[in-house]
Amino acid sequence: MVVSVIMSGILWCGWQMYQGHSPFAAIMHPASNSVLKVGLRTAPESLDIRNDDSDALQQALIGNVYETLVKRGDDNSLQPGLAKSWDISKDGLTYRFNLRQGVHFSNGSEMTSNSVLQSLKQGITNNYPGYSALTNIKTVNNPDDYTLVITLNNPDALLLRRLAGRVGIVYDTKSMIDYASAALGTGPFTVSDYNKGNSLVLLRNDKYWGTPASCASITLQYFNSDT
Repeated sequence: MVVSVIMSGILWCGWQMYQGHSPFAAIMHPASNSVLKVGLRTAPESLDIRNDDSDALQQALIGNVYETLVKRGDDNSLQPGLAKSWDISKDGLTYRFNLRQGVHFSNGSEMTSNSVLQSLKQGITNNYPGYSALTNIKTVNNPDDYTLVITLNNPDALLLRRLAGRVGIVYDTKSMIDYASAALGTGPFTVSDYNKGNSLVLLRNDKYWGTPASCASITLQYFNSDT
């Protein structure tokens, strides 16, 4: 089954448009193994989400190819992401994240606390866009493979919300890929093909740790106008 639609914000079949929701009820629950084709107006300049904080790229990749430590629910509430739970000290300075076990990147490598630590470290050290929001972090430690501890200089009521966005993405930092043309994450989809300025094809990740996506593939076709 092929489903085609032109729109600017969508959420269905296990695939989500970051911070967007679909007004089209007919395509909210497509048949299993359906092939989805979506027309969008703004194309990302590259796939390197570390250096590109554009809405176009975040909408396509966050929650689909890449996942974050914490995630936002449909009602914008904070929910467990790659961290299944967390504890905050009474003084608001220490956050202890308990990570999910059995999570793997699409290349088969296991996600551990070191993956999270190195992702945060690289983002802050390289001053990637948006990571200035994490300058309040004093230390990041991983006492074991599935525990991450963040200590702050000062309390930050928005830290969890920050970690539900780009700065909370967990990468396989050991993998040597060209981030401009490829993407490697823990999400329900993988990048199959990228034609800059024209299209992006996502394939279902059959090794996904969570609920599998019902769509077999999604093609994002980019247009310069509504016509």
